[in-house]
Amino acid sequence: MTSTSSPVGRRASSPAAGYRTAGASSATDVLLEREVEAARLAAAVEGAAAGRGAVVVIEGAAGLGKTRLLRHAAELASSSARVLTASGSELEHEFGFGVVRQLFERAAAEAGLEGAAALAAPALGHASDASGDRFASLHGLYWLVANLSSSQPLLLTVDDAQWADGPSLRFLAYLARRVGELPVTLLLASRPPLPDEDRSILEAIAAEAQLLAPAPLSESAIATLAGPTADPAFVTAVHHATAGNALLVEELLAEARETHLAYDMHTTRIPGSDPGIRDAYDMHTSRTPGSDPGVRLGYELDASVERIGRRVARRLAGLGEAAAPLAGAVAVLGDGVEVEVAARLAGVAVEDARVAAAELVAADLFEDARTLRFRHPLIRTAVAERLPAVELGQAHADAARLLAALGKPPGAVAAHLLAAPPTADGWAHETLRAAAHEACGQGTPELAAIYLRRVLQTPVVGRAGADEHVALLVELGRAEHAAGSAEGPGRLRAAWELSGDGQVAFELVSMLAEQTRWAEGAAVGREALRRTHDRELDLRLQTAVADCVRMDPSTGGDEPERLIALAKTLNGDTPAERRVLATAALITPVDTAAEHARAALLVHRAAADGSRVSVTGVVSNLIRAGRLDDAERIAEEVLASARAAGLIQRHALMLSMRGWISLERGNLVAAREDLEAALELGPQLELPATVVASAAAMLALVVAEQGELERADDLLTAHGLQDDLPEHQVMNLLLHFRSRIRGLQGRPDDALSDAQGVGRRYERLGIRRAVPPWRSTVAILTDDEALAREERELAERWGTPLAKAQAHRGLGLITHDTHHLQRAAELLEKSPHRLELARARVDLGAAQRRAGQRAQAREPLRQGMDAAHACGARPLADRARTELLATGARPRRLALQGTDALTPSEQRVANLAATGLTNRQIAQELFVTAATVDTHLRHVFQKLDIKSRGQLTGAISR
Repeated sequence: MTSTSSPVGRRASSPAAGYRTAGASSATDVLLEREVEAARLAAAVEGAAAGRGAVVVIEGAAGLGKTRLLRHAAELASSSARVLTASGSELEHEFGFGVVRQLFERAAAEAGLEGAAALAAPALGHASDASGDRFASLHGLYWLVANLSSSQPLLLTVDDAQWADGPSLRFLAYLARRVGELPVTLLLASRPPLPDEDRSILEAIAAEAQLLAPAPLSESAIATLAGPTADPAFVTAVHHATAGNALLVEELLAEARETHLAYDMHTTRIPGSDPGIRDAYDMHTSRTPGSDPGVRLGYELDASVERIGRRVARRLAGLGEAAAPLAGAVAVLGDGVEVEVAARLAGVAVEDARVAAAELVAADLFEDARTLRFRHPLIRTAVAERLPAVELGQAHADAARLLAALGKPPGAVAAHLLAAPPTADGWAHETLRAAAHEACGQGTPELAAIYLRRVLQTPVVGRAGADEHVALLVELGRAEHAAGSAEGPGRLRAAWELSGDGQVAFELVSMLAEQTRWAEGAAVGREALRRTHDRELDLRLQTAVADCVRMDPSTGGDEPERLIALAKTLNGDTPAERRVLATAALITPVDTAAEHARAALLVHRAAADGSRVSVTGVVSNLIRAGRLDDAERIAEEVLASARAAGLIQRHALMLSMRGWISLERGNLVAAREDLEAALELGPQLELPATVVASAAAMLALVVAEQGELERADDLLTAHGLQDDLPEHQVMNLLLHFRSRIRGLQGRPDDALSDAQGVGRRYERLGIRRAVPPWRSTVAILTDDEALAREERELAERWGTPLAKAQAHRGLGLITHDTHHLQRAAELLEKSPHRLELARARVDLGAAQRRAGQRAQAREPLRQGMDAAHACGARPLADRARTELLATGARPRRLALQGTDALTPSEQRVANLAATGLTNRQIAQELFVTAATVDTHLRHVFQKLDIKSRGQLTGAISR
């Protein structure tokens, strides 16, 4: 047989040792004392076959038989389900979606990526116009699982999950929360956590799972494995030495059979046997004086993990010449490698490698001779530790080039470069940067950051190296920022200081602003403005600094005023000029709704230049201006584009904005649905803290309007909104919402304090307008008629029906003049603000009843009660009912019927179903599960009293 020199190295051979006796029992071949675990696994597999998904996590120390339980589950499922398996490894921990690829690469290639599953293409390494949104990949992978399980139940098993890469774990956590609605069993095996080890994602999976914790084997089980001829004292010694660890038990028993230890009662060692065998276990005998010398009374056995390494070494030494190099190559390349690839790295002929693989299987070191895999991770570790550090590092470097030559993904190649010594080699740098680019496209910027940090460890010298260093700092800063790290701006700052590039400075200001570090952003922008001589860049920097100062007034400075003045001198001939005009319009204090809306639409149009504009700022301006239809149109456009591109984070952001629009309309049920959905997605999607806080405050107001006052407090507390709020623009609106919540809770002092706080903040900003209506709140609570009249003047100038109505309502409640309350109701009748109309009518009717006009009060009270009920505002409806009873009326009990009884989600599902879409297509369209669609349609059928989808169109149009 021919061979070439091996980069992994060879070991001298010696007489064969370590073969298992034919027919011997093994702790991993037999499920001893695992009846409970086996039964629960069987129940999970059977449940999936019946359509009930489940998550099971097996946790235990190395060697307790977790892998055998996974195999047992696979055997149980093989007749009824498709079994897909994967295993984490220390080597591929930094290979994004490595475990996901093991699970689905082949299945996806066979089945294709249809519908929303196409979003999984980047995670699986397929060519795709990747959005870079990590949650798009998760959503696509979920639908890949849903598609695969639609024709046959699935069993997904992941061994050594503690070593799985982060992106794969995030997907498994995403799936675990939804797997109950699919015919899928998700089965993970993991060792217990190490001190200071981050196990947050695995813990999130375990929270959704049934946990199995196999116990160590008892002495009785070891006796069964040892067989009836084994010395009981030896069995006791094995139990003591191994603490019942199944792998260590198996190793001791196999060695004992090979040497006849404990089966020959008259010798401590078989004459002629390898003396190292005795040393490997530190075996000693003792006997009581006068006793039969042939009876062994005790054994002292060392079965430590370190001793496994020695036994592995002896077994390798007893095999053919190619075995040790091949084992070393597999230890470097990782489990599951093809024989041909391992042979190339080992430097042996393929035929020799096949023979060696068979020997390694027979020696119980390999599990499979086709796709090479160690029988246990501890054996792989033992083989890897035999290689000197220098040789191991070079082997990983060689493996990287080998895999690259074979066309493997950049991430797989980069995993080996990370395990090799750092190098300034140009090819290694290009490969790591390509892997970073791939990772960003997959939505895993945290891995991109790891690759780029390695490149920065070995900078290239010279001018070209300096330019590359700056580019790398920018790439790394972007990756760290996208990953949610506060380190990103520091990288861009270093790049700017090295290069003096104003464009880098502008990006740094924008990055700091996105992290709500507005004061730092303003400082950087001011410094960059002193350095730049490019007019377009100068204008862009001025807009960025002015916006930072606007968002955080404590920063100080007159940049907003200067930008407003500058805008008056520009025609909008260039993109930067148009950006100045849009930003100036947005930050200019205006006291009319028309100007406010014009500024919002101007900013929205600036996006046509490719400018990064705040769509939330546009929508919120339109809401304040009373342009709810325009606000909803833009929000729906963004939602539709986000769904099409799989941008779930953007989708969640717009859900919160649509929830606010529904709150303004008075549709509390719709508002609650969207805001709860946004909040549920918040922790999963790592939404900005201000976005989550805004959604929480709005939801707290919604539930308070619905009468759930304690729930409102819980929401405020959970999101840190009970105490003093930072004096930022975003928080000013939340303070106004909290004032309204306190009023609904019957806490007038707190409501007054918050309303006054809103007023002080707006006065410091130089904003004097009728929205938000803090003056009316303060005036009502302090009986300040002058302040109420000031609010009315500002409301007339603002010009929206809502602002005018709220000012009239405040005056009416203070002066007890029903004409103001009547005017408030009249103004709101032609507006979209149905809950405020209900409130105005109830206030009017209550005032008329108190004035002795009981008959006149009944109609506005009845209308207010009906409107409040339709909005879902139970406390207001109850108040109207109580007032009606006080007038002598006998109000009816209300119940919604027909399409009016449908929730917004039910209405959306019904509309899509009426167009002919299937439940699966509807689920993909709305970013929900098919089971959720099933539930909504069942409720639709019940409420509309129909029996089939064919009746939907007629029922909806009635």
